[in-house]
Amino acid sequence: GSSSLISIAPDREALAALQLMQTNAISQLPVLDNGRVVGSLNEVTLVKLLHDGVDLPTQKVANVMSHPMPQVEEATDVAEVYRLLMAGYTGVIVTHNGAPRGMLARIDLADFWAKKARLKAAA
Repeated sequence: GSSSLISIAPDREALAALQLMQTNAISQLPVLDNGRVVGSLNEVTLVKLLHDGVDLPTQKVANVMSHPMPQVEEATDVAEVYRLLMAGYTGVIVTHNGAPRGMLARIDLADFWAKKARLKAAA
């Protein structure tokens, strides 16, 4: 199957990243180069750049991106994802055989546990 991961390439304009985040109502974006995670962007970084007067249309994503988010394989235990997210990472990239497939944020763990609780209550 194909990946549902919304991402951007490092050679794109930083403004395109902001527009992609706005269009998809997301606050962070992995940067992929030939299917490999090489960095990340988040709304805090982009807002700070805009505040500081950086001209996003003239900047490439590679010049303004942060470190990549941590990656875990699909079969990774939820406790490890929890540990990473609570350690301060804003997102975790989920991979399948090393290829990025999706991303998890804290709200995704909250949804997971809420659904689990509802299923348990219904049983």
